[in-house]
Amino acid sequence: MGKHKTKQEKLEIIEYWKNNGLKSTTKKYSISKSRLTVWRKELFYSKLSDSKSGLAKGPGKGRPKKDKTLDITKMSRKELEEYARALQLLEKYRALQGKKDLNK
Repeated sequence: MGKHKTKQEKLEIIEYWKNNGLKSTTKKYSISKSRLTVWRKELFYSKLSDSKSGLAKGPGKGRPKKDKTLDITKMSRKELEEYARALQLLEKYRALQGKKDLNK
């Protein structure tokens, strides 16, 4: 099993990787590509980096969330009809589920 690397050592190895490539880095430090990838992700998500790095930190990292609100004013007639049909089916399903619960 390999030696545990400090935060600073990991940062130096990642920097070496950026400048010298994967093959050279894995050979020099006897480290796998998957380990380097994990460290790079940690760096990006600021688990390794210091507060001066300017990389992504905490909430707000990653893809922005899609707005899941429904705006029926932007729906076509066909979409509105499909939506109404889906609501009717949902109501029927809920009614059936309620009857099943009463029979228990």
